[in-house]
Amino acid sequence: MREMATLHERQLALIHAHNQQLEQQRDELAHQVSVLSEQSNTSHLEGLLMELREQEERNEETLQQLAEHLHLLHVREVSVPAKQPDPHKNKKMHRDSYELISCADGPLSTQIKALRQAYMQSGGSDPAIVARMIDLQAEAQSLEKNQPAAAGKKVKPPQRGPSWELLAVEHENQRLEEEILRLQLAREGHHNYEVRTELELIQRENLLQIASLQAQLERNKEAPRPRRQPPPPPPPPHHLLPLQPKTHIHAPLSLLQARSFSSPLGRCMLDSLDSLGPAPYDPAAGFVVFYDLVLGVDVSQRALRLVAALYSEGQEVGSPTPLPPVECLSGVSLPYTHSLTPRNYALLSVKQPVPSIQPSPSLSLVVEVQTARDLDVHSQEVFKLTSSGWTRIQLFDQFNQLHSGHWRVPVRSLPIRPSLSLTQLNSVPQVGSMELCVRLINGRDGEVQTLAKPDPTSTSHYKYPTVASSHPVTVHGNAALPVSVDPHPTQLSSLLPFTDHQDPPPTEAARQS
Repeated sequence: MREMATLHERQLALIHAHNQQLEQQRDELAHQVSVLSEQSNTSHLEGLLMELREQEERNEETLQQLAEHLHLLHVREVSVPAKQPDPHKNKKMHRDSYELISCADGPLSTQIKALRQAYMQSGGSDPAIVARMIDLQAEAQSLEKNQPAAAGKKVKPPQRGPSWELLAVEHENQRLEEEILRLQLAREGHHNYEVRTELELIQRENLLQIASLQAQLERNKEAPRPRRQPPPPPPPPHHLLPLQPKTHIHAPLSLLQARSFSSPLGRCMLDSLDSLGPAPYDPAAGFVVFYDLVLGVDVSQRALRLVAALYSEGQEVGSPTPLPPVECLSGVSLPYTHSLTPRNYALLSVKQPVPSIQPSPSLSLVVEVQTARDLDVHSQEVFKLTSSGWTRIQLFDQFNQLHSGHWRVPVRSLPIRPSLSLTQLNSVPQVGSMELCVRLINGRDGEVQTLAKPDPTSTSHYKYPTVASSHPVTVHGNAALPVSVDPHPTQLSSLLPFTDHQDPPPTEAARQS
């Protein structure tokens, strides 16, 4: 018995040494987790994950060895024949055998969990017993949640021993496994999102092609058959490309990249009459939208964001594209307003190319204006963006030419109704004196116009688009589709080119008066 006691003391010393080693490893794991949360490098993150996996395997091996030592010690004590059984010694042996189970003092669910872990560590693998223990643990947890804890009840502190340390290390390993699994699921979710995005883009392109073909068929049905005329001279190969409905389709704005176009060359404003005059449209090059300014913003608004979308005959084409939010600045008022209330403005400076898009008189750009009254402490994040108004810009005329130029469009009151006719749109009240200043540019002139920097103090070159009622002229050729006289003035196909008219639109206050 003395030899057994000596062997038992040695085993306990070995277990204490292993416990100290496990505590050091736990501290190292905690340090690595903290470092992992502070770093965002993907390669470093993968390296730390590999280290955590290796550390977890080593911890499992150590736990297995300790469990085997405890089991072997228990077997040796039981196998020694006792000539004179001593009740005190038998009690001690039972206490040592169930030390792993009795160490978990506290709620009943914790004791059941410790019993299940001790059963599995000792070699038990009966699935029925394990399932029964799990059910008992769930029932105990539900009872503990329903029964409030008695006030002032003293809970016996758990006895810290080797088995308690083993359970603590096992809990830490389980937490690390959950963290690794969560990171893997996040990575797989990101990959699935990219695949799903590609599928959505393909579906949107197909829908755009179908909508374009249907619109063209409707126009061909309504239009009378024109007289045959000699074909126009072929355009230069580097300037215009022939329209192919199967290859040139409307591209949704969600496929575009909105980027800042602040010029490093300084302040340079080009002459709009020379550079943005009427010119043939190239479907291959497409067009570019420059979002320059938003004027007349209410002083209570701290931030502003635009959400752009393409519409064809009142139907949305693709998905909307939110532009980056910008902070509202003060100090600029519109020249024709006589209100004493100061107004803010937002300097957008966003360039949005729209390549490979087929012209259509029914195609329009609808822009939603979202504002926010609050910013964070460092003015870096916008909170509570709400829709404040909207506007619509007609892109092409009945000759399939782009309405290129500097345009100033009023921001209308909600709700957003892209299917309104021009007469109905002009009757919608304006949101205060808010106006959007944009540039519509042919794709071949996009690089030149990138050099221009918007100036909030000089906006006289932005013109109001107006429409004159007249019968459309049928034009044949590569750049125009055949159209007919439309008796309904509300149809978008009966629009004439924009004119340089500078009268301000009626505000909501003027309409009410």
